[in-house]
Amino acid sequence: AYGVLATVWWLLHTAARHPPIATEISISHHLDNQSVITCLKRMHRHGWSAPNQRLQPEQDVLDEIQTTLQSLPYTIKFQWVKGHQDSTLPVERLPLPAQLNCEADQEATLQQTLQYSQPQHVTPLPSTPNQLIVCDKSVTSHLKRRVRHAIALPRLQQYLRQRFKWEDQTCAVIDWQAYELIIKKYNESRSTIVKHLHAISPTGHIAHRNDSNLPHECPACSAPFENNDHVITCPHPTRRDWRDTTILKIAHYCPDTSDPHLLDILRDGMLRYHQQLPPVPPHQYPAAYHSLILRQNDIGWDHLYRGRWCTDWSKLQNQYTQRRSGGAAPVTSTQNWVIGIGRLLIDQWLALWKLRNEQRHGADAARHSIIREQALRNELRSLYSYKTKVCPIDKNLFQESAETHMS
Repeated sequence: AYGVLATVWWLLHTAARHPPIATEISISHHLDNQSVITCLKRMHRHGWSAPNQRLQPEQDVLDEIQTTLQSLPYTIKFQWVKGHQDSTLPVERLPLPAQLNCEADQEATLQQTLQYSQPQHVTPLPSTPNQLIVCDKSVTSHLKRRVRHAIALPRLQQYLRQRFKWEDQTCAVIDWQAYELIIKKYNESRSTIVKHLHAISPTGHIAHRNDSNLPHECPACSAPFENNDHVITCPHPTRRDWRDTTILKIAHYCPDTSDPHLLDILRDGMLRYHQQLPPVPPHQYPAAYHSLILRQNDIGWDHLYRGRWCTDWSKLQNQYTQRRSGGAAPVTSTQNWVIGIGRLLIDQWLALWKLRNEQRHGADAARHSIIREQALRNELRSLYSYKTKVCPIDKNLFQESAETHMS
């Protein structure tokens, strides 16, 4: 939308300095954002906007474009052109609008790279004199969600600091933007994922705490009081095979585009977590990676299974991509690297959780029925411990013993 605004503003100032001779001039404006074209056509057709329209993303920019179009002595015809066509064909073989679109993408990518830290405040536009500012940052899209985040996130982060014994600066170095994009994929398994993210998945320890009739042992190795960490570090051969597969997938993740030092550090950190060894020592790696290692050590390598990566991962991957390409690297591609590897680890955990539940509850109906019967027998024995403590009128509910009752 800002690209269209820049264009129409330039045309407006050009017309003011050099008034057109012709009375009717039509200009074609090609862009690769179909939603902007649709919104502008709807605004032009209706001539008014409903109050809720003000909540739409970048509505201030769209309003300014519409106001400027009404002041132009030209007729602007917006036409859609497919973006990134140079990924399938050489640029010289593309139509002129597509070539110009590819050049504009390159310039935008270069600007994003040079301006890695985005400005906190957006300049208010004349047609929209008011602006929502949350936590000293301008909000121009997803207004309701950003307001909810501003209210809820500080309390959530305070809980996380207490839950995982983090310092204040530890919370600040987590890449929360990548975290949000990583977990966005798992809306269908939201209940399972939310418990996992906060390390409160219903393992044996938690289930037994809530119901003493349920077993607290690990269903694979029978270790007492199975917790969330034990699900991953359990010595059972099935869990060991899962850990080996996870490490192998990490080692082969995007080998042509990944920084090899990052993959080595990631593999080292996860192996040490799996084997319950001390954290990664920074001096074993180049100095440029020391900050990443120290920060991830503070966060915890187990949190990579929960989508919590420090900001250095994407920054160092971005620098590696720039060195290889000899120029600017798209910010989205380096962020996608973290999102991809983050989702890989959560997918691996979901596969492990499914394996663990099959070991606990049975992989098929017959096994599930046997395990369920054992749980009911244990619960009945527990109820029989109250036989001598109930009111006389209720004693006829009990037989001689729990075993007699179950026979």
